[in-house]
Amino acid sequence: MKTFILLSIISFISLNANSQITGIASYDNATKYFNEGDYQKAISYYNEYLASYPNDAKGYDERGLCYEYLGQYDIAEQNFSTAITLSPNYGEYYLNRGYAFMRMGNLDKAINDFNQSISLSSLKSVGYAGRMEANIELGNYDLALTDVNSAMTSDINNPFYLINRAIIYLYLEDTVQLLQSIDTILTINPYDFFSKIKPEYKLFSIQKYFKIIEKLSGLIAEYPKNGVLYFRRGFNYYIIQKFEPAKNDFETCLMFLPDTEITLSNFARRFIDNCRKY
Repeated sequence: MKTFILLSIISFISLNANSQITGIASYDNATKYFNEGDYQKAISYYNEYLASYPNDAKGYDERGLCYEYLGQYDIAEQNFSTAITLSPNYGEYYLNRGYAFMRMGNLDKAINDFNQSISLSSLKSVGYAGRMEANIELGNYDLALTDVNSAMTSDINNPFYLINRAIIYLYLEDTVQLLQSIDTILTINPYDFFSKIKPEYKLFSIQKYFKIIEKLSGLIAEYPKNGVLYFRRGFNYYIIQKFEPAKNDFETCLMFLPDTEITLSNFARRFIDNCRKY
């Protein structure tokens, strides 16, 4: 009887140890494929890992990011929610779920999560940046401006914040502040505006500028000789590093701008010079 009990204990310990070893190996593989961008394969290994470690919030969060990259935002949100249930005081999980909600169009829920991220995270700027994007989507440009300025208190030269502040001024039709922002951008960081943004948020941010370009293209079709519209569309092409169409728009802008628009013309020429380097 004692021998049987001893064998049972040894068997249990052995199975548990093997399960843990398998889980650790699965996590290593999941991380490998995640970093390589093979999110479907990464998910299969996260599934194995979480079978061995079902209470690891980080595993659910990272699996959620995989689903988010694959455009399966509802499943991503479920994974982030599980991570939050397991670790309710970790700000980044709220941040990630906030972006998932935003991509599903649930902007109020997104803002609530960004608020939580701001209150819980030591790095509050990323929470402000998320809430800024949600407020831009809602058309709350004054609130978005407050958020981006709050984000910039700890990272004043962040190109992503600089470019969004310029876009907000564009929406607010504050030409003076817009042109000052553009001057800062061209002086500090004239090319890569997404260098400090996490990869999982980059695609969504770039999609935002494509939407702006689409709207401006519609306006240009109605007003084909409006130089300011070409400048604005060229600016958005420039942000997403589409330098050839940006250059074309800035050159067209110069054809239609009145002689009195000296400042805008000078900026267009600076953009054209930068575009020619690519």
